[in-house]
Amino acid sequence: MMSENKVGTYRFVAEPFHCDFSGKLTMSVLGNH
Repeated sequence: MMSENKVGTYRFVAEPFHCDFSGKLTMSVLGNH
């Protein structure tokens, strides 16, 4: 139960952050090159 909750929380927090981070990382790389 604790494990499921942790995974659910991780996905809820990480997915939007991952999308935002990937977007910023891509823009940064394209901007630098």
